[in-house]
Amino acid sequence: MNTKKSTAAEMFRKRLITCLQDRGVGTDPAVLAHEFNLRAGTHTITVHAARKWLVGDAVPTQQRIVVLAKWLGVSPHWLAYGPDQLEVAPDSMCHTTSADETFLASLSKLDGDQKEVIRKVISVLLARQLDESRHGDERHGSVRR
Repeated sequence: MNTKKSTAAEMFRKRLITCLQDRGVGTDPAVLAHEFNLRAGTHTITVHAARKWLVGDAVPTQQRIVVLAKWLGVSPHWLAYGPDQLEVAPDSMCHTTSADETFLASLSKLDGDQKEVIRKVISVLLARQLDESRHGDERHGSVRR
């Protein structure tokens, strides 16, 4: 018996599970099959097929990859094959929520000057967050009351 799993299927499994968890779906094969089938049209799956994806025994067909990717908010290429070597942070692709999508849609309606203000605010917030993470132990960790 060959117990070595396909590397491609195993890597797909990891990306799929990450995206499902980021979407709050979890990794129950029945839930995955149900949610997938709501969006799949004629490319529906069985619970057994969903389980095979989740344990790394199989990779979906290209049509099913497209359905999954659209649902999970990632690119089909990334979901199927992983990051291109030029991608900086492929794991961050799974962290988009519906609130993020609403925010981005609202942002796209702003004019150029308003978008620049938002960019600056985000830049300041990220710099502050980075500074706090670097110095967090100094500020919060050493004082006991």
